[in-house]
Amino acid sequence: MAAPTGEDAGAGTAEATSPFSEDWRERIIFPAAAAGVAGAAFGLLSGHRARLGAARAAVTYAANLAIVAGCYGGARELARDARGTTPNDPMNSVVGGLASGAILGRIQGGHFGAVKYAVSFAAAGTALDYAAVKLAPEWHSLKEYFSGKKDWFMLPEWSPIQVLDEEALAKKKAREEKLFAQRALARIKVHELRQKSKADLQAQLKEFKSELSLLRVAKVTGGAPNKLSKIKVVRTAIARVHTVISQKQKAALREAYKNKKLLPLDLRPKKTRAIRRRLTKHQESLKTEREKKREKYFPMRKYAIKA
Repeated sequence: MAAPTGEDAGAGTAEATSPFSEDWRERIIFPAAAAGVAGAAFGLLSGHRARLGAARAAVTYAANLAIVAGCYGGARELARDARGTTPNDPMNSVVGGLASGAILGRIQGGHFGAVKYAVSFAAAGTALDYAAVKLAPEWHSLKEYFSGKKDWFMLPEWSPIQVLDEEALAKKKAREEKLFAQRALARIKVHELRQKSKADLQAQLKEFKSELSLLRVAKVTGGAPNKLSKIKVVRTAIARVHTVISQKQKAALREAYKNKKLLPLDLRPKKTRAIRRRLTKHQESLKTEREKKREKYFPMRKYAIKA
């Protein structure tokens, strides 16, 4: 079916006079890539997988189908450019299928293969292009429907990830602003923390950790710089509370083991290994019985020099 001559052929659509390179990606590269993916899937499911191996079969089928789709698409677009018709003209598919099938069939199976491949490519390519033209409006309407409707995909309520609308996002932002305003942090002082009990310190530590988690969420979602600058202050506060809790625990344990003979390892003074293994003054002053007798029988004599 040739395009009408005269005024109607030139006034069909704006696409009729478009150059070959404008939509070559959409009409050649993308179909070739899709054919390669389909070929790889077919190779993984084919019976040749056991003989060739799964990887080799998938690569072989993917390469063959990608080459066929690329050659067919290129020949079809060359026919369209030469004939000066619209992209949806079925004769472009027929000519492209005959040309690409004849070339690939001649390489693969000689003269008989050229005829067989040309007829097969022309029939299959024309059928696929005709189906694509008929299904294109449905596809575009479906895509517009999904892109225009925001609630076509809803996560369940128990999901930790929720898609919020503009109103929910505004409420969440206002709630966070109010929370940050209430928890405007001043630099905490350690001597004030030491006067608090362990329960108060644990409660304050929990508040600091929850605030740090909110600040990290704000950092990921693109929060204000004044919020992000508080992360360092909150982390310092958490470290100070941890330090005070540890110091208070060790002080209580030292008081409990004050008069005990043995101490836990973490309560013993660290110092150095030589100092830790050194004898005490009492141990150094101890003497054996033999030394005591020798000092008793042979005491150290003291002499005085008369001037």
